[in-house]
Amino acid sequence: MTTHRHGAPTENRQRGLSGEVVIVQTDPAAMMRLSAALASMRYKVTAIDALRAIDAARSFAEGGALSMIVALDGSENVLEIRSLLGAATGTHFLFLAPEMPPRAPVARILNAYGAAILHHDEAPVVVVSTLVALLSREPYEVR
Repeated sequence: MTTHRHGAPTENRQRGLSGEVVIVQTDPAAMMRLSAALASMRYKVTAIDALRAIDAARSFAEGGALSMIVALDGSENVLEIRSLLGAATGTHFLFLAPEMPPRAPVARILNAYGAAILHHDEAPVVVVSTLVALLSREPYEVR
């Protein structure tokens, strides 16, 4: 598992993130719980402790990650989410939101890209199970 603060140069950014699950979180404790749960299932995990998760995720979006778990803070707008999803069409996305259900425009975008969203307080087993379900299908490509 690789852990670092957003913005710090890392070996992963240079060699690509193909086959990895990237967790972008603003809560270090939650990030480590998810990382441990995924690592116990033998996923290769890159954990990013971000100041603003959507911004950090966008900087890693083109790295070729198998999937990304991105913690939203509620301040993100539709354009930011669409930009992230569009930058990594081969990546499976799972978003963790502070409030459920998501706003209708956000829900439509996530649906169009085949992404999933859960409340950020969901148990790690629920998050991991949802991720496994996402990984069992092909990622969507929206044009």
